[in-house]
Amino acid sequence: MAGSSSRPQTPHLDIPLNFENVDENIIDENIEIGTSPHTPQTYNASNNPPISQIVEQSRKPQSWIWEYATRDRENEIVKCNFCDEIYKFKIGGGTGTIARHLQRKHAPQIGLDKGQAQIHTIDSQVVGNFKYNKDQNKKSLAKYIIRSEMPFTTSECEYLEEYIKEALNPQYTKTSRREIMRVIKRSHQEMRDFLIATFISSNVKFSLTCDTWKSTNLIYVICVTCHWIDSNWLLQKRIIAFQEFAARHTAQNIAGILFQVCNNFKIKDRIFSISFDNASSNTATIPILIPEFKPILNGLFFHNRCACHIINLCVQDGLQFIENYVSPIRDFIMTIRQPGPKQNEWKNVCKNYNKKPRKFALDISTRWNSTYRMLNSIKGYEVVIQDFYNEHLLPLTDILLTTNTFQTLTNVTDLLGVFELATNTLSGSYYPTSHLLIPTIVQIAHQLCINLNDSNLHNMIHGMQLKFFKYYEDIPLLNCVACLLDPTLKSYGLEQLLNFYSDCAPDWITFDVTSVLNKTNETLNALLSIYEQNHNASHSSETSISGSSSSPSFLHTVKGKSVLNPYSLLKKQKSTTNQRFNEITLFVNSPLVEVDPESHERFDILRWWKENKKSFPILSTIARDILTVPVSTVASESAFSAGGRVLDEKRRSMDPKTLEIVVQLKDWFDAEKRKQGAVEDWIYSECSSSSPEAENPT
Repeated sequence: MAGSSSRPQTPHLDIPLNFENVDENIIDENIEIGTSPHTPQTYNASNNPPISQIVEQSRKPQSWIWEYATRDRENEIVKCNFCDEIYKFKIGGGTGTIARHLQRKHAPQIGLDKGQAQIHTIDSQVVGNFKYNKDQNKKSLAKYIIRSEMPFTTSECEYLEEYIKEALNPQYTKTSRREIMRVIKRSHQEMRDFLIATFISSNVKFSLTCDTWKSTNLIYVICVTCHWIDSNWLLQKRIIAFQEFAARHTAQNIAGILFQVCNNFKIKDRIFSISFDNASSNTATIPILIPEFKPILNGLFFHNRCACHIINLCVQDGLQFIENYVSPIRDFIMTIRQPGPKQNEWKNVCKNYNKKPRKFALDISTRWNSTYRMLNSIKGYEVVIQDFYNEHLLPLTDILLTTNTFQTLTNVTDLLGVFELATNTLSGSYYPTSHLLIPTIVQIAHQLCINLNDSNLHNMIHGMQLKFFKYYEDIPLLNCVACLLDPTLKSYGLEQLLNFYSDCAPDWITFDVTSVLNKTNETLNALLSIYEQNHNASHSSETSISGSSSSPSFLHTVKGKSVLNPYSLLKKQKSTTNQRFNEITLFVNSPLVEVDPESHERFDILRWWKENKKSFPILSTIARDILTVPVSTVASESAFSAGGRVLDEKRRSMDPKTLEIVVQLKDWFDAEKRKQGAVEDWIYSECSSSSPEAENPT
C-alpha cells in the first residue's frame, strides 16, 4: 500500500441502535445493511462485525514501512517483502522492529544510502529523509557566517564542531576557513551572475544611490545600490558595488566608477536617476554622467538629493540655539545614573511624588535623535525633576528650572518628533518614498511655522527655516509628478499641498503654486508621449475607475502625536468616468482612493498600480519608474554600517575585495528574506557636512 506522510483522522462513526428514519449519508459504506442504499434497515448485531473491527477496517496503514512489508492480521505477523523475514506484529502495536530491519538490511531498495537517517515526528511517522552532504554543509555554513557577520574562522571553531557532533550529526567534520572562503567566493559569483541575468531580462528602469565611506582600517569605499520594481510590483534593491575608492574624490573619478559598475551589470542604458548626498563633488558628477547614461527628458529627473541628509542638517543647525534648555536635563540624568547620595536623594524625591524611579535615556552629542528620545523620556516627571534639580544641582549650574523651561522643552520635543517621524518615513527600503516627500516636507514646514512665534524657540526655528528652505525653496519636479501619480492625492491633493506649503513658507520665499502645477502637468504629458512611443501604445483608453473622496480631520495621531494630515487638505471633487480621455485625464478625473487617516497601515501604492495597470498601461509604467526613485541614500549608508561591523578589531586587515564580497553577499542573502536595511543611527548623526563641499545646494 502506498504510504502517506501524515496520519488522517479516524472517521467518526455515528452508529445508532436503529437506522429507521436516519439519513443514509451518515451510514458508513463499509457496513452492509441492505441491498439498496436508499432502503432503511434495522440494525442487527448478529449480522454485523464489531465496532472495533469496523474502525480498524476503515483505517489505512500510515507508516512508510507498508510499502515494503506485508502484515498478516490473523497470525499477527509482518513479513518483509524483500527477504521474507517475519516479525511478530499486533494490531495497534508499533512498527519500529520492521522499520529498523528495512533501514539496516535493505537501505538501497527503499531509497536510502548507507549512513542516511530518517527524520521522524513525535508519533514516529516519517516526514522526510535526510542525507548528510558535505558540500551542502559548506554552503549553509558559509551563508550563516555571512548573514550573521561572523569571522571566517567560525568554521574551525572546536566548540561548534563539538555541538554539531553531539546534538545534530555525528558525521560532521569541520571546514577550514580557507575552504569556507572559496565557497563564499563561488556563491558570490553565482549570485552575481544571476543578478546580471535578472537585470538583462527585466524590462524596467533602474535608480541608483551612491555614497562614500572611510572604514575603520582607513580604506575609502564607494557604495552603489540599485533599486527597481520587479514584475510582481515589489520594490527591490541590491548593492552592486562596495569597492575601494583610492583615487581622489573628484567628479570625474566618481563618474568613472559609476559608469564602470553600471556597464558591468548591464544596466547603463536604463538608469532613471541617481541619489546623492549634498557634497559638491557629487553634484558635479551629474553633467558628466548625463551624456553617458542618456536619461529620460535630458536628465530632468536624473539627480536627487538625500532628504534625510537635509533633515539632519536642519536639526543640527537648530539644536545649537537651545543648549541652555537641554544641558540641565543632560546633567540631571548623568547625576542620577551615578551610584551615590544623589541617586538616593532622587529615589526619595520620587517616593514623595508617588513616582517610580526610572532611568532616562541619555543623549549622545553626535546623534540628534538621542536628544529627542532623552527629552521624550522625561515626560510625566517634569515636576519631580524640577524639584530635585533646583534643590541639589542648582548651586552647581546656576540654571533654574521653571515651568516655562519644561513647556519649552515640550515644544522642542514635539518639533523633533516630527523630524524623526519624517526621517523614518523617508528611509523605507521596501516601499516607495518619492511620492511621500512632498507631504512630509509640508508637515515639517507647517511645524516650523507654528513654532516661529515662540519667543524661546524663535532663534532655533529661524535657523532651521534658513537651512530647510535653502534646499526646498523649489520642490523637486520628480516628487511633484510622483505625488500627482498617487491615487490618494492626484492633482487635487498636489495643489492643496503646494498651497499649504506656500502659506507656511517664510516671507523671503517666493513660491508660485500655479507655475509648479503647470510644469508638473507638462512634464507628465511629455513622459506619456515618450512612453507611448516606446510601448507602441494608443493615446487613449476607455475604462471606468471606482473610488471615493474623503476629507478627514486636519490633524491625526501618529505614535501618540498630533501631526498634520495631508489628506485633510483635499477637497471633494466630481469624477468623470466612461469617457474617452488620454490616460492622464482619465486618472486625474477619477475619484480619489479613500484612506483612513487613523490607520497605521501605509497605503500600498504599488499594489494599486499593479491592480490598475490594465486600465492605465502607459501611466502605470511611468508610475513604476517614478516610484522606484528613493529620496534618501539610506541603502548605501546602511551598507557602511554593515561594513563597520564586519571590520571589527579582529578583522581590520581584511582586504577591500573580500570586504566587498562579504557586504554584497550579505545584502543579497538578506534580500531573499526581504530583511535588508533598517533605519540606522547614521541618519541622525552629525555628518561631515561642516565642510563647504558637503553642503552645496546648487
